[in-house]
Amino acid sequence: MRNWILGTAAAIVAGLGAPADSGAAPSRVTLEYSCTPAGEIRFICGSGAPEDLERIPGTNWVIATGFAGRVGLRLVNVRSESIDSIVFPSPQAEKTHDRSLYPNCPGPLSAEAEATASTHGTSLQRRPDGAFTLYVTHHGARESVEVFKITPMGARRPKIAWIGCVVAPDDAILNAVAALPGNGFAVTNMFRRNPNWVIASNVAVQEIYGSPMADAAAPGMRERSGRGENTGYLLEWHPGSGWKKLEGTDAPTPNGIAASEDGRYLYSVYSPGKLMRLTRGAGAPRREDVSVGVRGDNIKLSADGRTLLIGGSPTDATGFGQGKIVMADAQTLKPVQEVDSPIAGATTALPVGRDLWVGSARLNRIVILPGPSAR
Repeated sequence: MRNWILGTAAAIVAGLGAPADSGAAPSRVTLEYSCTPAGEIRFICGSGAPEDLERIPGTNWVIATGFAGRVGLRLVNVRSESIDSIVFPSPQAEKTHDRSLYPNCPGPLSAEAEATASTHGTSLQRRPDGAFTLYVTHHGARESVEVFKITPMGARRPKIAWIGCVVAPDDAILNAVAALPGNGFAVTNMFRRNPNWVIASNVAVQEIYGSPMADAAAPGMRERSGRGENTGYLLEWHPGSGWKKLEGTDAPTPNGIAASEDGRYLYSVYSPGKLMRLTRGAGAPRREDVSVGVRGDNIKLSADGRTLLIGGSPTDATGFGQGKIVMADAQTLKPVQEVDSPIAGATTALPVGRDLWVGSARLNRIVILPGPSAR
């Protein structure tokens, strides 16, 4: 892995301006914040708490989620380093329900539900027809994995169509998702859901967002997690067989998840600063656990499958003012590089050319850390 420039807190803070209109709806925010580069660090503003990021292979497009709600999915132009458009919800978005794969999906979200959709973790998988399937964990009118088909169109915007959903088990709070062979996927179930939880429909626009999941946990769950007790586990879903708990995966607040291309390995991070690897196959999964020195959020597997990129915060951090990215060897699970990126609630790290794009569950922007060759 290349060595990225280490940002400083002062440099990051220098680039964070106050919102021009703190009462505006998130869907109306574009570049109202100061986006002046802070030294060598650059920003893509107006991205609505981009908790996770996916590069569409072979294109100059990145999909960014909108954890704060009301922003759905945004399309980001890699060349111009700018938000191109909101692709979900959008009046132009195609909706073609694949009932053969998702017969139990109630159908597309209503316009009202789309307007308050909070999109969270993502996973992108190549399809036999050359297109891609995008899985997105979603909070709002339903707790679910929403499924999209993305068809690359060269330099033009890709076609993005909603094709189905999988509603979560009644007591589950989904965080991240990882595509598996055979149109299946695995997710992290962080903790038992508060039966009275209703996601806020009027999340205020501000530079540091409040979490739309603040009241999601059932009573006692957060306290248990703070004591290092198990609160959740991993789940798998496959067409025809539905949901299944992966035995032996109980952990305190499991968060990010990634899968090897062949589905043999699952990787997941959980509190405090732990990484588990599951070897899947016949019988119960075999589990290995290591410390990685970061309170991990999302995990990305490099294109060659050799490196895990874990976004999160230092294990001793008390708030969201710091971030840390750990690169770990996917075979040995040993960290090979760390990058201090003190942004609010760093959640994911995506290599884009020579740079590292960092997402956040709190900031209204993507932070770009340049690689050494970009100096």
